[in-house]
Amino acid sequence: MAAQQKKILIFDYGLGNPKSVLNMLKYLDFKSEISGDIEALKDADIVIIPGVGHFGEAIARIRETGADKALIQHANAGKHLIGICLGMQLLCSHSEEGDSTGLGLIPGSVKKFPDLGNDLKVPNMGWRNVDIQHTDFSEKYPDSPRFYFTHSYFVECESKENVLMETEYGIKYNSAIIKNNIIGFQFHPEKSHAFGAQLFRNLLKYVHAT
Repeated sequence: MAAQQKKILIFDYGLGNPKSVLNMLKYLDFKSEISGDIEALKDADIVIIPGVGHFGEAIARIRETGADKALIQHANAGKHLIGICLGMQLLCSHSEEGDSTGLGLIPGSVKKFPDLGNDLKVPNMGWRNVDIQHTDFSEKYPDSPRFYFTHSYFVECESKENVLMETEYGIKYNSAIIKNNIIGFQFHPEKSHAFGAQLFRNLLKYVHAT
């Protein structure tokens, strides 16, 4: 299977549940491994950064080990880097959560949801529809695509060209972002059942074609 030829690493920096991503990829017959080792990261073709938690704590953990430099070098070498939930936010320039700078790979800010009113609670938690801006990611969904979200902060890209998907929750925000070989998803495709499985199929097809 062509998709198995590239080495997929799920980067473990101690936050979130990388095993749920591993299990989804295994279900789809994509071989991957979990590691926080810098040398393993350097050897990978595709790196996935999952994560749930505090932005400031996450980026501090990554910088303590020097993994920030390795992740940036990986992306700058043209290899694919994929962020999920907090992992997507870490790709950006800055977050209000902890007033912290991110990896700076996609120009954009991570902002706290305002008071949304109308009984819309923060965190945004549950199933939401997405508006896909990129045809490579819109193939073969069984219905209007919807994914599982849980987050209190959202991403606002500096440039519209980096917006891959949008979602409405009181406000319209960027729920997936892209810049060449760097891609992020605010939602959890690994927890989104058939929709998440199809997204991973579309994603890995795109990754192997670019």
